[in-house]
Amino acid sequence: MKHLLGEVLQLVIRFLVFLYKKVGINGIFVLILPVELLVMGAYYDSQSDQYLYDNNYILSEVIRLEKLSPEDARLKANNIVIEQGQVGYFALIQIDNLYSSEVRYLSIDAKSQDGSYILCRELDYYGEEAEGREVIPAGASGKVPFVVIMEEEEAKGITSLTFYQWDSDEKEPSNAVTVGCPKGL
Repeated sequence: MKHLLGEVLQLVIRFLVFLYKKVGINGIFVLILPVELLVMGAYYDSQSDQYLYDNNYILSEVIRLEKLSPEDARLKANNIVIEQGQVGYFALIQIDNLYSSEVRYLSIDAKSQDGSYILCRELDYYGEEAEGREVIPAGASGKVPFVVIMEEEEAKGITSLTFYQWDSDEKEPSNAVTVGCPKGL
């Protein structure tokens, strides 16, 4: 076995010397580039699988949906402003993390019954200072607050809101929860 490994190593060195004589050091670097790209691609794939695993949570239900005042303390703590002609709604969503690692980042978006995108941001109890903290521990459930902001005219025609986990690979979200909007909301 040692003899075979030595033979292979000797052939590789001879090949590199031959290449150096024919194309120089830059030619060798150009030939190594595709190998490097393949290795980086494999690394990226393994990391993106981990990223998808880390965001495996289930949107269970919308517990509460209520209109927000532009002067609400939760908005000020999170540095969110409701402009003139806009309305904001507070949504408390039950999220279940049934997996063995904690969820540190939630990629939740919202849309109306006709599929129009609606601005949706997570509210943090501690405001913007709580960056990077654990959101939902492994194997637990949590009630996570969100704020939804839309134009007043748009809000009049909305009968339901759908909160969903955003995924660039999916056309139609599979992890979603829909809540009907009561009249006068």
